[in-house]
Amino acid sequence: MSVYHLANIKFKRLTPNYKNGKKLKLTYLTSDDKKLSVSFTDDTFIYIDNISKIIKASYGKNDMWKNVTSNLNRCLVKNPSSDKKTILLSGYSFKFIKKLFPSFQEDYNLLFDIWSGSEKHSKDLSNLQLSKTDIIFCEWCLGNALWYSKNKLPHQKLIVRLHRWEIKRDYWKKINWNNVDTLICISSYYVRLMRENLPDGVNVVYIPNYIDPSLFDVKKNGDAKYHFGMLGYTPKLKDPIKAIDFFDAFKKTQPDGYKYKLFFKGHNPFRCETIKYKNNEMQYYDKFFSLIKKRNDIIVEGFSDEIGVWFSKIGYILSFSEVEGSHQAIAEGMSTGCIPYLRGGFVNSGQAMDIYPEKYCKGNLVLFSERESASVREHFRNNATYSKIRQLL
Repeated sequence: MSVYHLANIKFKRLTPNYKNGKKLKLTYLTSDDKKLSVSFTDDTFIYIDNISKIIKASYGKNDMWKNVTSNLNRCLVKNPSSDKKTILLSGYSFKFIKKLFPSFQEDYNLLFDIWSGSEKHSKDLSNLQLSKTDIIFCEWCLGNALWYSKNKLPHQKLIVRLHRWEIKRDYWKKINWNNVDTLICISSYYVRLMRENLPDGVNVVYIPNYIDPSLFDVKKNGDAKYHFGMLGYTPKLKDPIKAIDFFDAFKKTQPDGYKYKLFFKGHNPFRCETIKYKNNEMQYYDKFFSLIKKRNDIIVEGFSDEIGVWFSKIGYILSFSEVEGSHQAIAEGMSTGCIPYLRGGFVNSGQAMDIYPEKYCKGNLVLFSERESASVREHFRNNATYSKIRQLL
């Protein structure tokens, strides 16, 4: 029988009805078939060992949803075995790396220390997980990286991965870099930036974000050549209104312009906790939705993790972002055969051309063709993200 543990899950990932202060109750079987029940009100203080199966989970008074039980069972992690090294993944979000979990689990015992933000965590749990691991992998260079740089043991390796927005915070300036084996950056721009600002001797390397291999097999439908797409249109730094302006101008140049459509896919800005209370953001999106009201050629679709089906109808992937780390949506779109078109501050800063071919960043749209689509599909095929990470572990 496999034995599992549960550590630091995010309540809001378990149910769409997440609200602060609600209580998670769960009943589970131990490896010797004992039935136990526990409850939690803080998702940073969860640790249960010796689980064989979660029987039932409820969330909130008199509320229960089937997906809570199934989601919790998916959060279970096998207890470490002696024949593998153990790796501890620490961070507040794993959205850019979660599809590597199966690869990590195949090669290592996998532990988690999930933080509730840049610096909020359970020190007791972090210390417990620290005592069990050989390798620490900090996803995001935030408070987690700072804490582990000051608390790791001499025999342990510490790998930190930096994206973009961490640069604006001061955590990286306080890290004990003598205790960091490698800093991974998601673009060569940030490699240069960090090498200029960190002490001599820090190993800083470029490893691109992971791309799901299934995207390379996405088949385009017949209308894809008429469809533009923007994957992720919040916050306003993405500037979806510029995408509308570009789309309208392009249609006027085409004799069959009536066939073209523009698709937006992503989180509803009026439901995003990080932006819905910011007046400048809300004013921007009021204007955005007023521009597309009653238009049949512009379609807004909700967020979902499954993007392959969406990309099958998209021929062009757009970026008008003022700021990005690597703009993963463009890389994912290209991997499905979308023709990229990039403008805005991300391009003007020179960062986009560190990652994407120059001809797609010069302001001239390359028209869709089967040959061009096949060419861009190959650009990221040999990223080998996991194998490059594994060489560092």
